[in-house]
Amino acid sequence: AVAGAERLACALRHDLSALCELHLCSNRVGVAGAMFFADVLANPQRSLCTLDLAVNRLGDKGCQALAEGLIRGLGGVVPPPAPLTLNLRSNSIGDVGVSALATALSRGAPLLGLDLSYNRITGAGTSALAHALTEHSLSCSSRDRAIATLRLEGNPTGVDAQAMITSAVRAST
Repeated sequence: AVAGAERLACALRHDLSALCELHLCSNRVGVAGAMFFADVLANPQRSLCTLDLAVNRLGDKGCQALAEGLIRGLGGVVPPPAPLTLNLRSNSIGDVGVSALATALSRGAPLLGLDLSYNRITGAGTSALAHALTEHSLSCSSRDRAIATLRLEGNPTGVDAQAMITSAVRAST
């Protein structure tokens, strides 16, 4: 599975115009595979607009790698990379991983949709995400660069954290 992820990521790095959506749900990509896809996300000329890595055992380390790839892809490029929908459902991602994504988002990572449902995200991770959503929406030069879809169901976030997310989303619309 990891070797396949490596070959696919390598092909995507060399031919960025060929693919808009990549769905790899339940392919045992793991942390090592996530690192290869982080390199794809780091390329500011990528055409990939949907990356579905649901149920792939990424954990916090895989999520951190993807977040770092998103940050590297910014690199002061004008215009910034195309907005991305990222599906990370059911990957055992906790507060450490979601905090890395929150950092990427607050730095301007162009996330249009983010599915973090059925992970291990608590109130602390949700709070970091809510703060990043507020920062991101304030820094967006246009509303269509702000995050449009966020899924967090099935996480032990708590009522207060859910209220923070709701408030951040309302502020961005």
